[in-house]
Amino acid sequence: MSGRLDDRAVSETLGFILTFSVVVASVGVVYTVGFGAVTDLQDAEQDANAERAIGALAESFGDVERGAAPAQAGEVRLGGSRLRLADGEEMTVSVGGGGAPYVHATTPGALVFSDEDVAVAYVSGMVVRTDRTEDGDVLGRSLVERPSFACRPEQATVSLVVLRAAGGAENPDVRTDGSVLVTGSAESRSLLYPATGTSPNASTVTIDAGAYADAMAPSMAESGWTRSGDEFTCSTERVYVTRTLLRVSFVS
Repeated sequence: MSGRLDDRAVSETLGFILTFSVVVASVGVVYTVGFGAVTDLQDAEQDANAERAIGALAESFGDVERGAAPAQAGEVRLGGSRLRLADGEEMTVSVGGGGAPYVHATTPGALVFSDEDVAVAYVSGMVVRTDRTEDGDVLGRSLVERPSFACRPEQATVSLVVLRAAGGAENPDVRTDGSVLVTGSAESRSLLYPATGTSPNASTVTIDAGAYADAMAPSMAESGWTRSGDEFTCSTERVYVTRTLLRVSFVS
């Protein structure tokens, strides 16, 4: 009798141990998979927040670019990410067929919202997203908001927006869990081409977009531009190239 009781006790103990082991293992799997999924969702939401924030600023700065407002401001919640004004990549605009060739090279500056693997930047009227590896290598760039570059057979327009720190200070750079108020004020608006008192007549206008070319390509093709390498060319009868200088400041 006691032997059967001992066997039953052993069986119940083994059963409890096996059941407990299965429960512990299941909890571990759920925690590991669930935690990873939650982290991925948080990262995706942070990236989407970056696109929305910089996209909203692009719309606000667009009013300044068009002369509809002398200045615009917007609040950006960083949530531990970084916001900075960077030098950005050089862009060059060339006009042909209007007499002497016209070339204007500029470094427009970039307002960049970034975390570990994604950066979203406002650059000369457009918004570009850059995805990176953990080592910082660029995986690819995509266009979130289009630039103000129009190509039609009768007329092409290229509107450049140049960002510089307000008051001649160093480029602002902040990382915080809170929010940052970003202000862009128009210091000047200029007609670069044609020169005062001259004709806008031309045959082509070409934009060398450099590192932004791949991101811009689909949008530029839809707008009538022809791509060759990093350059986009529009065949047209008249060209207007404008530049708006925005002074940017942060308040956190």
